[in-house]
Formats: sequence, structure tokens, C-alpha cells
Amino acid sequence: MAQEPYELELEFTSYKRTRLFVQNGRAFFGVWRPIEVEIDGDEEYVIVQRGLEGHLDLIAHEVYQDRRLWRVIAHENQIDFPLEEVTVGRRIMIPKPANVRAGLLAAGARLEEVEIT
Repeated sequence: MAQEPYELELEFTSYKRTRLFVQNGRAFFGVWRPIEVEIDGDEEYVIVQRGLEGHLDLIAHEVYQDRRLWRVIAHENQIDFPLEEVTVGRRIMIPKPANVRAGLLAAGARLEEVEIT
């Protein structure tokens, strides 16, 4: 069972104040909260090719036609630091577009914001 996220109280010295949450042992900033994406077990995988290392945004654009969904791929593959962890030859699971769309809608995204096919 998934643990509800809880907020850590941190003091930032910059003008931007961003909440940091922890859920199931993983930390994430309040700018983006992970969505629930159903994993069926028959998802596709990609092998990171030269030129795509560190670029989940380019992979998300190719798969979902939306670079912003790189966080979905990162979360489902437990990637915290794409620039360091997305290396040539790494195998990355790609959640099904229909399941990502359903997760976004369940999280409250507006239909016009979810154009995944």
C-alpha cells in the first residue's frame, strides 16, 4: 500500500520556496507530484542510444509527443538524476500512453491538456 506523502520543512534562502515531499522513501519537490500509472507488465522498453543520454525529455517527446512527461518515465524507472542515470545502453521501461493519459486524468488534468494518443 502506498504511503501518503508528507512534507518536510526546509528553509530556503532563495526567493523561490518549493515544498519537498517524501513518499515511500523517495523525495520529490512539490512542483510535480507523481501520478498513479498502471503498469500492465507488457510495457515497451527502449535502450538509450548515444545522443539521448540524460534526455528523458526527448524520449518522452518521441513516445508521448510531450516533453513534459519525462517525469512519468523517470518515476516509473526510479530515476532520480536523469543527467547521471540515463546513460548509453540503459534499458528504460516506457509506460503505455493510454495508462499515462488515464493517470493524468485521474490526477485532475484537464482533458485539453492531455493529448496523448
